[in-house]
Amino acid sequence: MLHVSWGPLACNIVNVAPHDACANRAQRGRTMDARPHGPLLKVEELAEALNVPVSWVYKKAEQGALPCLRVGRYLRFDLARVLASLEASR
Repeated sequence: MLHVSWGPLACNIVNVAPHDACANRAQRGRTMDARPHGPLLKVEELAEALNVPVSWVYKKAEQGALPCLRVGRYLRFDLARVLASLEASR
């Protein structure tokens, strides 16, 4: 079973055995559907799409204000989720 956690920089993708899914979900915090709503953007691409500095994207992701996905050591963002998150925080 693929388990995806979206959130601050600690977010990541892990393969979880079905019997461990509930325990890991509680430990990892908020989880969302594994399917992105669109292509995953790099930090630089998201910064360009939002017309903000790259440092702002890193800072907001670290604070948990931007939903992110960690792929290895790289951060990736689903633009639809980021826009929804920003709209909700207004």
